[in-house]
Amino acid sequence: MFFYPLNLAAFVFILFGSLMGTSPAQAKDFLICHETAPFPPYWTDQSKSHPGQLIGVVPKILTEAITNAGLKPVFVAYPWKRCLKLLERNEVDGLFASIYRKNRKTIGRYPMVNGKEDKSRHLIKATYSVFSSASNPVDWDGNFKEGTPPTIGAPLGYVVVTTLKDEHNIKAETAYLAVEALRLVSIRRLDGHIIEKVGGQLLLRQQGLEKKVIPLEPPFSQHYWHFMISHKFYDATPQVAETIWDQIKDQRLQNLDRLINDFMNDNASPKL
Repeated sequence: MFFYPLNLAAFVFILFGSLMGTSPAQAKDFLICHETAPFPPYWTDQSKSHPGQLIGVVPKILTEAITNAGLKPVFVAYPWKRCLKLLERNEVDGLFASIYRKNRKTIGRYPMVNGKEDKSRHLIKATYSVFSSASNPVDWDGNFKEGTPPTIGAPLGYVVVTTLKDEHNIKAETAYLAVEALRLVSIRRLDGHIIEKVGGQLLLRQQGLEKKVIPLEPPFSQHYWHFMISHKFYDATPQVAETIWDQIKDQRLQNLDRLINDFMNDNASPKL
């Protein structure tokens, strides 16, 4: 009898499938929560060619990773804080995209190694920038100019909101979605808006605002986005959960740059 080597992901896929008594066509649903507001190129359901379907860089990476682990990804959208609560209650199996925080470890599982955050198995390394008026940018050099605090927007529930308050003593304007916030920056109704740089630049290009609003240097902050998995799912099938994170790493290393370039090229034309 001859034995041919299988890669680890394929082995776990076959083993898990046989234990569950399922074939790929009968794979168990794996419920994934994501933020309601679309944020291209990372995720969006606003596509004429794929109506009602979640597309983008992150869904593509996750779909491949979770399918390779023997499961069927199913995406559901809720406000970010609601997603965190659903994960904490084990009502969803996973969520994206979460920055590592120790207090969130009670909510769900992060990829870990030797008791620490495993940055090698992240989804995206995100750079957050202050976007401001090109003609009259807010005074930012890593700190905001002392005096009257500027009006700075940021997404509700994001870590950058806490950072803005704790490190710069500024209460973020969180009432606006990114597209509206950037429009308000372009007419100087907001002094700035903090958002992930690549996604922010694409939104500006789509709205024809890239000459009116620019990302400032230096970056406001940099973080690793992670895919969190529920405690219930991890405790029941830790090997499968670890395989999902391993597959995320593989898919990111193999495909991330191409996926971003493809999405940017296909979705860069102004909507105005």
